[in-house]
Formats: sequence, structure tokens, C-alpha cells
Amino acid sequence: TRRIFPPFSLQSSIFFLFQVRLRPSEQEDFFMIRVSAGILQNEDGRILICQRPEGKKLAFHWEFPGGKQEKGEDDAQCLIRELHEELDLSLDPSKIEPVCTISRPQDNLTVVFLLCRPDHYQPAALEHNDLKWIGPHELADYSFCSSDQMMLDQTDHALLFDLYDRKQKNS
Repeated sequence: TRRIFPPFSLQSSIFFLFQVRLRPSEQEDFFMIRVSAGILQNEDGRILICQRPEGKKLAFHWEFPGGKQEKGEDDAQCLIRELHEELDLSLDPSKIEPVCTISRPQDNLTVVFLLCRPDHYQPAALEHNDLKWIGPHELADYSFCSSDQMMLDQTDHALLFDLYDRKQKNS
């Protein structure tokens, strides 16, 4: 009796079929988690940082507020939703400006940092331990999550803190 088997296992067949159906750019997008993070600037030019709560990954580290994009959302839509859910803040989409993007392929993560001003400056800590409005000279006093720290390391802090005002004056 002769047994006929496929030339490779079922698992590798499924993987092969899956790979063939996706173009290279779609493969990267499919596996990457995209996050929108807000650099919220108040009327004094200070920015908001949030302390991650106990029980979450990187608990007690500081971060810029935001979260994972849901299917069909763009960067700004995600940030608007996340800031409403986490801080009870609303944003005008026309006042959201991209600052930079940090890609961490080893973690399947892309973080898009967006500069904005909320409609009011009284955020509620609905999902964070603490919230602080800080100036550029205070950044070194806080331990940030790695993507946030990468953005801070790659960005001129003086520019970061007055970027919103500069863009508004030029428009």
C-alpha cells in the first residue's frame, strides 16, 4: 500500500497560503500594533504626562496618554477616542499635529506621537495613578515607558514644548 501525504505539514501549508495572500506591506501592517499617543499642551505650554497604574505592564512609569488603534481608525481618531476614555477630554481634530513616529519592529509596535490642545485643561485620571503638567526642565525627573523615552531622546525639547504655538502662528 502506498500512502500519499502532502509534501509539507498542514501547519506549514496554512502559513504558506497566508503569506501568499498578503502583500509585503500588508504583512507588516497586519502584525504591527499601531498606537496613537498625545502630547497635550496647556495654555502655559506645559505638557501632560500620565503615570501607568499598578497591575499593568510598566506600572508606575510615566507616559503620554493614548492607546491602540481600532480597526478603521486613523491616528487622530484613535487619539480622540483614547483621550475621551482615559482622561474625559475632547479634542478638535483640526488642532492635532503629528510630531514623530517611533517604530519598534522587535515588539511589533509603532507609536505615532501627536501634538494637540484639549478643549479644557482639567483631565480626569480615569485609568492612571497620577497626571502632571510639566515643563521641559522637569522631563528628567520622570521614568518614562521606552517608546515615550525614545521620542523624547529624538526630539528637541524646546521645539516639543512650543511646537503647537509655532504651527498656529504660521497658519
